[in-house]
Amino acid sequence: MTDTHTSSRFHWLIRKRHKPRSRIAQLLLPLRWVLYAMLASYCFVLLFPQTFFPYSIETSGLRLYSTEPLDPIAQTRLDEVHAQLRRSKLYDPHTNERTDLFLCNSEGLYRLFSPFHDGMYACARPMLGQVFLARADLKTNRTGSPDPAVSQRTFTAVVAHEQTHLLLYRHLGYWKHARLKRWLAEGYCEYVSQNVNLPDATGKRLLLDGATLDDPNFDYYTWEQMVRYLIEKKGLSFDEIHARQNDYDAIKQETIEWLRSAEKPRR
Repeated sequence: MTDTHTSSRFHWLIRKRHKPRSRIAQLLLPLRWVLYAMLASYCFVLLFPQTFFPYSIETSGLRLYSTEPLDPIAQTRLDEVHAQLRRSKLYDPHTNERTDLFLCNSEGLYRLFSPFHDGMYACARPMLGQVFLARADLKTNRTGSPDPAVSQRTFTAVVAHEQTHLLLYRHLGYWKHARLKRWLAEGYCEYVSQNVNLPDATGKRLLLDGATLDDPNFDYYTWEQMVRYLIEKKGLSFDEIHARQNDYDAIKQETIEWLRSAEKPRR
């Protein structure tokens, strides 16, 4: 009785696999191993992209990889990035944590490594310490998106923005970073990089007029002004701002009042 019961309990472990019911299924069955191999290869490429970028230069925790030979001015550009990052008290120039910057210079290559960030200047992978940039001209300090409709920005500002995302991840850790509100994450990165893609006069006028636009440039401008208000007017640290990240409406209203008061002529 016991042997029979035990045998039936573990029958699923020793039962034979059923053969595919159709000939088509039999033909397709080996393809799964091909798909597994392709998936494994793609994961390897994502984890170790250096193979595609034979040229590199490193300075103070930033290593820039490129598909093309790097102009000597690349060193200057990385120094400028460090200068921008000093606006953040989360920045430590002596850290042992390195960031790998990958300059794709190719729409296809950028999409290979950033399939969900099509049309953007760059994307960061905080867990891996990697940043991928669509394309850039280091001599003119300009970078652009694969989407020609998206305006260009300075290379140093884009890298500083993405590197600040990594600073936030390293400071907060995985779980807190995963729950970080977008307005604070992007607003803080824009505050550090100092290159909001909207003229200050235009953004301020729209904000003071109470405009509600479906425009990411205006959103980023608003979020940057909110962070600026909390740091420069209120004197808050990032951790103190983080503690208030759910007070979006109140902080936005305070920021508008701050900007409005700054425009009033002094007697």
